[in-house]
Amino acid sequence: MSRYKTIDLSNVKTYPIAERLSKVEHRVFAAPVPRGSAFRAFWNSLPDVLAVKELREFVSHVNSARARQPIIWMLGAHPLKVGLSPILIELLRAGYISCVASHGAFSVHDCEIALFGKTSEDVADTLRDGRFGMARETGEFYARAVEEAERKGLGLGEALGESLVRENAPHASNSLLVQCLSANVPVTIHVGIGTDIVHEHPGLSGAALGETSYRDFLIFCEVVSGLGEGGVVLNVGSAVIM
Repeated sequence: MSRYKTIDLSNVKTYPIAERLSKVEHRVFAAPVPRGSAFRAFWNSLPDVLAVKELREFVSHVNSARARQPIIWMLGAHPLKVGLSPILIELLRAGYISCVASHGAFSVHDCEIALFGKTSEDVADTLRDGRFGMARETGEFYARAVEEAERKGLGLGEALGESLVRENAPHASNSLLVQCLSANVPVTIHVGIGTDIVHEHPGLSGAALGETSYRDFLIFCEVVSGLGEGGVVLNVGSAVIM
């Protein structure tokens, strides 16, 4: 016999399962869809519980907001780094994006995608010898765009988009900065000084960077002020700044 005392369960009370509220019933189980079915068939086959229920509610809110309320996307850099720009641009064209708000890393990656068709370096490999973040063309382009933004009184996101268009960026079709500019949808860039690779380049003006990013903050506030009843704000891929 154990030397330790065990709890006495004789006074535990139970009740019939018929009286219990259950979150899942067999009537809402998923149904396999035939090979070659449309996505709508798959969507309709999902059980209307937990995350699927929340996702359907979210989709309903977004669809309701599409015609009359802002849909603000607060994005991190990772959606771009993993190749989702074409999907986001398609949503933009379909009217599901009223404003994109992001940080400096997003703008750097978007510019590199537009200019060079590639982005995202190997940090562990380049950090050890001081090469991390030191791509010359990226820093020089960004510095020119910031100076242009200050001179014209533009926000940083708008100026970067204009600069990409002016320099005929070969991959502009995959740039949210360019495509949002074309659709007259604001992209506001909210930089944290010292957080982006371009900040270590000697040609960048910190004063101009702060001024143009602050202007984007004011633009963002104006969009937020119009949210009203039924607007939608999404935080996608950002755990800190956005």
